[in-house]
Amino acid sequence: MSGEVPPQQPTVAAGDGSTSLWGGTFLPLGQGPKSATPLPGWAENYDLLLAADPARFFTLDYLIWTLNFAVGQALCAAGEANSCPMGGSAVNSVALVDPEPYMATDGAQFRFPLLALWRKKSRSAYISTVYPYREGTWKLRYVLPAMGFETATRIEPIFQAVEEAIDNACHAGYHPQYAPPGGVAGALVFAASGMMEIETGDATWDEYVSDEGGGIVHLVFEMELLVKVRKMDVRTPAGAQVQTRGAPVPLGGVDAQLSVAAEGGDANPVPIVQVRSDVPTQP
Repeated sequence: MSGEVPPQQPTVAAGDGSTSLWGGTFLPLGQGPKSATPLPGWAENYDLLLAADPARFFTLDYLIWTLNFAVGQALCAAGEANSCPMGGSAVNSVALVDPEPYMATDGAQFRFPLLALWRKKSRSAYISTVYPYREGTWKLRYVLPAMGFETATRIEPIFQAVEEAIDNACHAGYHPQYAPPGGVAGALVFAASGMMEIETGDATWDEYVSDEGGGIVHLVFEMELLVKVRKMDVRTPAGAQVQTRGAPVPLGGVDAQLSVAAEGGDANPVPIVQVRSDVPTQP
């Protein structure tokens, strides 16, 4: 018996080009309907990131907006006051790999502040036999422009605000004034990329010192993110076709509901928990 696997023709799924993991149908990257999600300015050349790693794409966009919203004005003001201009933004460039080795390479060009987010490791796990997911560890590194000792002493406290902003953003998963690419203001950020869970981990305050030019020092903030992404195909409530890769299955029927009402009674109680007993099944 030959050990070769006969070739199979990929079947294009309807919608955004998602694929069925359990049905044995896989759509090659780059084929099928092109995603309708627009690329923001920072991701002008990152169409592959959106196609291959939507979890990082949406997380990066959310964090760039969060840093500009939460600390951008104060950071830029502090930079101007201490002769360390920030270029008018909390994030002026993005990296998908660890930038440190490249900072030590001749000719490497960066625009600071720099936000880097890369994957370190991951492992596969199961909630049930038909509900697999992958849990990954990501590394975030936020690097400020080169500065001297006095300037660093005055600007360094911004990292406490950076840590708090990222913690709050990941915990909430949305902001009423933020619209994910292709979405509307207040939309849940991580559902668009199939993320089940994101947790902020250990954070460190550090400095990067380059020997070039007599010792150039950059303040660096680092944080680990623990991310779970669903790895099964997702179908419409009717089970007809793949809907959005990895996103939660839409609630199709409520078995139990918990609501709250104003004291003294309320004609329109607000549901706060809805539960259904049926779970996704293997196609």
